[in-house]
Amino acid sequence: MREIQTDAYTLNDLQRIEGAEKFKAQSAPQSYIRSIGTDDKIRMGQLDVGENTNTPFRGVEDKVYTIKPMSKTQKYTRGQVGNFLWKLENDSRRVKVTRVKLTPAEKLSPGQLGKDEWIFEAELTTRSKVDTTPAPAATGQG
Repeated sequence: MREIQTDAYTLNDLQRIEGAEKFKAQSAPQSYIRSIGTDDKIRMGQLDVGENTNTPFRGVEDKVYTIKPMSKTQKYTRGQVGNFLWKLENDSRRVKVTRVKLTPAEKLSPGQLGKDEWIFEAELTTRSKVDTTPAPAATGQG
């Protein structure tokens, strides 16, 4: 009886965690990314989010979301970019930032220090298991 009670509490905790997670099982990942970008503390502005699907090996599917600013002239501090990427991963256990590219917003000579203004591009990846069971073979009777 005690084991059933413990299992019920564990199930309740897992359901609560799942319900609180903002990135719902691949339901609207682009909306999730944009909502984090418009958060009052992040303020990334309008983002262009592209999607690509890869199959790294049998039975696994990766969805890779490329994130970059809509405007080519939009500049960010490293703090803004870092907070945005951290919040994407922190608010969902389903996503990982897999690539970040920071380019200085202004042209600099080697050794010259510039402002903390950057243009960024990032990739966010979700991985899911894909059913690979073969379809039943048709019989040739008839």
